Amino acid sequence: MKSNVIVNFYAVGFIGLFILGSTLVQAKEENDLSWLRFISEKSYDGKSNDLVTAGLGIEAMENGVVPQFSDSLVPTSEELRRNSIFTKGTAGFGVIYGPNVDASTGSLVNNELIAGSEIMAYADNGSGDENVSLLLQVPKRFDWETPCVLAVPVAGSASLFRDIATIGYWGLQKNCAVTYTDKGLGNGFHDLENDTVTRFDGIRLTAQDAGIDSLFTADIADDQRHSFLNNYPHRIAPESVMPAPTLPLSPPASIF
Repeated sequence: MKSNVIVNFYAVGFIGLFILGSTLVQAKEENDLSWLRFISEKSYDGKSNDLVTAGLGIEAMENGVVPQFSDSLVPTSEELRRNSIFTKGTAGFGVIYGPNVDASTGSLVNNELIAGSEIMAYADNGSGDENVSLLLQVPKRFDWETPCVLAVPVAGSASLFRDIATIGYWGLQKNCAVTYTDKGLGNGFHDLENDTVTRFDGIRLTAQDAGIDSLFTADIADDQRHSFLNNYPHRIAPESVMPAPTLPLSPPASIF
């Protein structure tokens, strides 16, 4: 049963990924894909912010100085995006590969940042229970006459932004659109004691406020949650393919 669920997650993720890359603009205008729910669309000018370094610039990525939050207890969605994209400058980043390196020759080019649009969406049946996160980056220089799409399914339950600087940049350099998916295995979790969850942009909200925009909300009623916490306080439920706990409740593998 578990293996079937995993296979289904991967299938949905891959199918959604390729369809998203090729039909997103048309689908958004016509709204003819019922399974595709648009979350956000942002444009980056390649100066104050960009698709590859989140405005940090090549030098900051090379130096490996981790960016700080204005308020670490209440980070903004843009700060969370920036820190998710940040890649410590090791293993030759910015010297033998990266957005300032010509992939065809290996030579260094200018520090121009990549401008373009970034669109986030969910593949879902409308219930919010099958949220497969999808991200599309379209560089400003995207060639609509000879379009190309690079598909990047992120490893495991990693962030959608994890592979932008190390893989996605390759396609963006070549003026290709790049699509990413977490395959339905995104790193959301439900703090059962405070009843808070992770929204698509990393912001923590109550389960009620996040609604179907939650990366993951445990399938457990309030009375069950309180009953569980009475016996096992201070618990969180991470997103997994394990079934939700049922009464009588004991600590299942998916809650620790």
